[in-house]
Amino acid sequence: MIMKAVGDNVIVRCHSRQGTSEGGIHLLNPEEENEGPLTSVGPDVDTEGVLVGTVVGFSATGGTKFVVDGHEWVAMHKRHLLYVKE
Repeated sequence: MIMKAVGDNVIVRCHSRQGTSEGGIHLLNPEEENEGPLTSVGPDVDTEGVLVGTVVGFSATGGTKFVVDGHEWVAMHKRHLLYVKE
């Protein structure tokens, strides 16, 4: 499935789950749960420093999370990005 961000939005693929407990609970690495690579940048986004493939950190409260083909994604406004990893 191809997903394209619209307007001033971006789509980020969240890092994968880090493991599962004996009871089946998904365990996350807290340093990675709110970051991932940009997979799509909307046409109205000022792309200075934010290009497809760039790893970004984002607010836990910003955006909408969804799952496609077993992978977690987040669609959000660019203003919810907190940092760019270089």
